[in-house]
Amino acid sequence: MDGEKVKAVLEWKSPRNKKDVQRFLGFSNFYRKFIPNFAKVAGPITDCLSGKKKFVWSEAAQKAFERLKRVFASEEQLVHVNTHAPLRVETDASDRAIGAVLLQQDKAG
Repeated sequence: MDGEKVKAVLEWKSPRNKKDVQRFLGFSNFYRKFIPNFAKVAGPITDCLSGKKKFVWSEAAQKAFERLKRVFASEEQLVHVNTHAPLRVETDASDRAIGAVLLQQDKAG
């Protein structure tokens, strides 16, 4: 991510209402496919959108919000492939679909 975008994510204020939550989750939607267990991590935030309950920003929602901001700002999510390093392909299939992901360990790992 661009440095200015990372800064904007890290400075994102905690949501104060359902519309703020929707904005954050809308931004998050693109990155969800790169974050393992995204739905579980974002669950406390999503719970704030319940139509029948008054908006309450819980401590669990705040922790999830901070965790997601850190993940978005980290370089671990989207990096260019190093064509000189080993790659690993993981696949999964069902009767209806097949999926695959190309993985590469970073230099530190």
